[in-house]
Amino acid sequence: MALGLADLTLHAGFLPEPDDPGRSAFLDTLARAADLARKNDITLAFETGQETAELLRNTLDELQAPNLKINFDPANMLLYDMGDPIRAVELLGPKIRSVHVKDARRPQRQATGEKRCRSVRARSASAASSRH
Repeated sequence: MALGLADLTLHAGFLPEPDDPGRSAFLDTLARAADLARKNDITLAFETGQETAELLRNTLDELQAPNLKINFDPANMLLYDMGDPIRAVELLGPKIRSVHVKDARRPQRQATGEKRCRSVRARSASAASSRH
């Protein structure tokens, strides 16, 4: 059954940093998804928030797929403490395809390093399980 989609927005997952040994395999998966979408005239838009704007932009530049765009979610950037949404628009602007609007405030207590990663993953798992 054809749905007639032009755009498909999704969370790509936690994008590995450039020095992460798993990055290559992860990018291969994203490239296959982009190619499948392209063959069906679909634009894939990755939702922001689980990574910095710089990492997302570098990832899209590395993939070089014209149908990969961004569903910009400034609230996620605040909730995950992943940078300044205004700066992100400046950096990602040409790649922004759509915007997801919701209300959010940056958490008052900010974790760092591995503690923040565990906290983000725990919140993501909790949110995912509550949706099912």
